[in-house]
Amino acid sequence: MTKVYNVLISLLIWSFFLHLLRNVNSAYVAIQGIIFLATCTWFYVSYKLTKSDVIAIATLCCVFFYVLLLSVIYNDDYGGAALGIFRFSSLIMAFLSALMIVRSDKVDVFWMVFSQFMALCALSLYFQFIFGPIDWFAESSERAGFSRYASLAGSLTVYGVICGMAIISSYFYFQGWKRILLISIIVSGGFISLQKAAIANIFIAAVGIAIIEKVSFRQLFKIGLIVLVIGAVVLWSTGLYDIAEVGFKSSLGAAGEDVQSDVSLLQSAFDRIIELPGIVFDFYGLNRLFWGMGVFGGSGSLGYPDLPMMHNAYFDIISIAGLPLFSALLIYFITLIYKVTCYFDTLNSADVDRKTTVLIFLMSMLNMLFASGNFFQPVIAIILWVSVIYVARMRNRT
Repeated sequence: MTKVYNVLISLLIWSFFLHLLRNVNSAYVAIQGIIFLATCTWFYVSYKLTKSDVIAIATLCCVFFYVLLLSVIYNDDYGGAALGIFRFSSLIMAFLSALMIVRSDKVDVFWMVFSQFMALCALSLYFQFIFGPIDWFAESSERAGFSRYASLAGSLTVYGVICGMAIISSYFYFQGWKRILLISIIVSGGFISLQKAAIANIFIAAVGIAIIEKVSFRQLFKIGLIVLVIGAVVLWSTGLYDIAEVGFKSSLGAAGEDVQSDVSLLQSAFDRIIELPGIVFDFYGLNRLFWGMGVFGGSGSLGYPDLPMMHNAYFDIISIAGLPLFSALLIYFITLIYKVTCYFDTLNSADVDRKTTVLIFLMSMLNMLFASGNFFQPVIAIILWVSVIYVARMRNRT
């Protein structure tokens, strides 16, 4: 019984992370659905649903149908809602999958698979720089005069949002050369991704690990130096060192005169908190946004690239489902963050699952200020919900 469930959970996790395979063959959606239903059935037989589980699922379903209703109302104004509803439905699948992972104590399996998957994502970036774009990935763009490719994780920005989280899971769940190799691949992938979020999250992950593990500056410098040297050697040997260097400088707004500079990291963060949400508010008007715009409020994240995007997952809730739901969710997240701060001083002696998940939960809360689609983009969503459900169920024990 346990072995079968372990196989099903592993297949379910990989099916979420490899969601882009639906672009290769639409039959993948059916395969994922079969894996999901089989895991749900086995979970219910083995673990049952608690009262709190039923309340959470019922609440989520009510939110989904509310968004569905809004989408139907605005269907004629902004185009067909079918694509957005299909993408938004990942919210429920991701939540239910995360619930099964946490309830059945498979969090360690989840984070180990996540680390391995992120190494594949980094290698998918290497592959495209060397051999050209993969046609079933999201379309590439340009930054600092170089192509900026999407990864196996999904759209252009996904790798930058979660690469720091993968560094954390790789550090805590792997040892020796496996740890160094995984982190080196993921970090170097962050540099060639030409994403400001990747650079910022690599730094934040290193600081978070140092604080939790009480790593001395000397130890942190030693580990960081080893990772950077290995990463630099790999980048140099594949001819990608110049791309990583220019992309890094450009992301910070410090490129030379001969290279097109992007806005700085700080300016980009400011834009995503103030300017870009302001554009969305002006476009729809406060009256419509109070109750939400349905899937059209998700803009490019839900398949409507011509509509303005918040680039802020918290404000996504306003544009999709309205201000009342945003307020309730914000209060809930603030409560969880407060809970984490109460337990923070015990993390140094806590088990690996708690250290990893709490740190990734905090990174998720931070990253939602600067990225859209975190609640329903398959890879980011399942990471978010695993960490949220884990923290919600966390008790004061080490």
